[in-house]
Amino acid sequence: MKTYALIFWNSIRGFRSYPALFRNPLRVTLVYWFLYCFMLAAAVAAVWYFRFERMLPEYATEAARNMPEFSFRNGELVTPLKTPVIADKGPRPIVLDPDEKIAQPLPGFTNGMFHIGKKKIRIWMKPDMDPVMFTIKTLPPGKVDRDYILRTGKQFGYVCAPFLFVVLALVFFVVGLLQSLFFATLVSFLEKTIQPSFSFDEMLNISVYALTPGSLIVAVYWAWGVALVPLDLIYFFAYIVFHVMGSGACRRSMMPPDPDEEE
Repeated sequence: MKTYALIFWNSIRGFRSYPALFRNPLRVTLVYWFLYCFMLAAAVAAVWYFRFERMLPEYATEAARNMPEFSFRNGELVTPLKTPVIADKGPRPIVLDPDEKIAQPLPGFTNGMFHIGKKKIRIWMKPDMDPVMFTIKTLPPGKVDRDYILRTGKQFGYVCAPFLFVVLALVFFVVGLLQSLFFATLVSFLEKTIQPSFSFDEMLNISVYALTPGSLIVAVYWAWGVALVPLDLIYFFAYIVFHVMGSGACRRSMMPPDPDEEE
């Protein structure tokens, strides 16, 4: 692990450290990138979970304020109210409609709609979007109020955080590797007439290591909630700078020493 920690440090501390990296075996580079994605995804999933846990009580209070009286029992909606019930005072209207009389968000529901039918729930985030749909039997039974939302939300967080971690780790690894392959292929083609030139593996190493600074900067900015500049622009700017300057430092290290300097 010390080797990979040193690779990480050399990837972010400056361009002059890249000559110590670009001749690494490709296997070492790929293992490093996988471990880095693993740690980055764990950090992002942890930040997401703590943010979710922090905002859940406020969301549950706000949602319960607009919540009509109903329960889930034996996988079905149960309510003493005359249906359909439309509660539209909150940020997203809630409709109790066990007879499925309402098939689409009503006019004026610009923020979408929670539609709770007899056995399934449909959620429109926007009126013109397809709804997210799931069955009531997947939810725990009980009266739906603030405490119910808190309990269910916490269970959702426990399940979603590990799933998010796995998905993010795979996405980071695959997308980063594809980006590195693209740039390594493009630069290798363009630099055929430049001497000294890199092998494809050497250029791929540089392309992978240059991913580290930009992704780390964006992760930190996202965790702090900084949004002064679009994060994708920050990422690609950092990537291009480290790729160009890092490959330049590596190329200089491949050149024979100047005879005047030797004297």
